[in-house]
Amino acid sequence: MTDQDADEYVDINLRSPSDVAARAIVLATVTRRGIIEVVPNDDEASEASRFDLAAWLRIHLDAALEFAEAALLDVPTGSLSEAQLATCLDAGGALVALNWCLSVDSSALPEPNAPANLEPLLQALPQPWQDPKSSLFSAVLRAEEEIALERERAEIWWWRASIIPEDLHDIDTRTAIEAVAIEAAATNLISTINADLALAGRAFAKHDEATRANVLSIATVRLRALNWVCGFGTTWADVPLDIS
Repeated sequence: MTDQDADEYVDINLRSPSDVAARAIVLATVTRRGIIEVVPNDDEASEASRFDLAAWLRIHLDAALEFAEAALLDVPTGSLSEAQLATCLDAGGALVALNWCLSVDSSALPEPNAPANLEPLLQALPQPWQDPKSSLFSAVLRAEEEIALERERAEIWWWRASIIPEDLHDIDTRTAIEAVAIEAAATNLISTINADLALAGRAFAKHDEATRANVLSIATVRLRALNWVCGFGTTWADVPLDIS
């Protein structure tokens, strides 16, 4: 990607509100599984909670549950791998984006370097042993234009954060960043400073490595979630990032 195409050139076909709500409930359950793993608790109680999550989700939303997610939920408490814990963490980030699409949280999506407050989002979604049917039937998506713009914002941040500092010595790369920054500012998608995207009042290039890596991680998860909502990919697992 060297420039930003307007979203009218992207063939968006929003998934149904009930499908998005079902996926949000699955992601919330995977997130809860990760919390069980890392929050100290009685071993027996933790394992009972894990079992409830897995059994409840299979009863109500088995068709929305992907193989890797089902396998993760079946792992006994205390035995998740680092990769599985990372999946739980990513599920929380994706949940923020999906809940925004569903207007569960009326506020704007947080900046890509801001930690998400997952507790109110998790409390707003069904959990064992509540019946999720009402959430599925009552789900309503934001307007396509709103979601398309947020998808574009996530794509811009993903693209910018993917550029390593060494590449900034290349004039073509700097020119591309400047062009994207100009367009992002002109469309009020993202503010800019010194021909670069602005984050927390500073040009993105001026942030340290840890901040840049965190933005890339959050933007990647958010873009994949929004691309899925917009109809890209066959399953959750195979959603592409670059669709230009």
